[in-house]
Amino acid sequence: MVKEFEAVIIKKHKNGKICKQIKLGDNFLNDINNLSREVLYFQQNQLLLSEKVDMLNYKINSLVANKIIFNLNGIKFTNESEKISSVQATNFSRVAENISEGIYALIFDLKNNNQSGDPQVWKDSISFLLTIYQQLKDSKFFSTLITEDQKIMLENQFVECIELFNKKINDAIKGNNEWLSTYNPISCFFGMMMGYEIDHPGNEYLRQCLFDFKELPEQQKQIVVKKKTQLLK
Repeated sequence: MVKEFEAVIIKKHKNGKICKQIKLGDNFLNDINNLSREVLYFQQNQLLLSEKVDMLNYKINSLVANKIIFNLNGIKFTNESEKISSVQATNFSRVAENISEGIYALIFDLKNNNQSGDPQVWKDSISFLLTIYQQLKDSKFFSTLITEDQKIMLENQFVECIELFNKKINDAIKGNNEWLSTYNPISCFFGMMMGYEIDHPGNEYLRQCLFDFKELPEQQKQIVVKKKTQLLK
């Protein structure tokens, strides 16, 4: 035999004695049940929308990474000739442009607290962009294809991104950051890095993800001054 329970709300004094009881009517209970179903439906739709947004972010970021690799394959870094073809020159500038686009996307996410997933993926994404940029910079054609202002813009973006990333990691270690609570393995920048998945990285793991760098005051000052000059033009 199933025992039926009545929907009763009990008000008690501080000493624990009952002073009032309210029995909820059928219409009230129906309203509560309907509202509960609506809340559940909303939560399910919100989860579905969140998954779609994450997949869109993953798709867009993967496209940026693919553009970098595609254009990079159109450059012959081993070519010792004194001239570079127009096709290679175009690919060269496009790689630089896509690096800037990628690093800006990471900066945007870090500034808006959208960091989640394995922090090592984020570090490797930044390192990958920096590695490709350094490959461009080592080319003898760099100074003829990338202007000084473009170089300053790119390097300022790298400095800002690395500083923001380290700040978020340090905040996560201190427990002031949402990095762990918003864990999402597909929010990383490059789709090719989906293999990195870690559940709730601890502080030691987070420390290993920090970038090891030192700020050079005079060099940093020169970059900032040049950047401000550009804004005034």
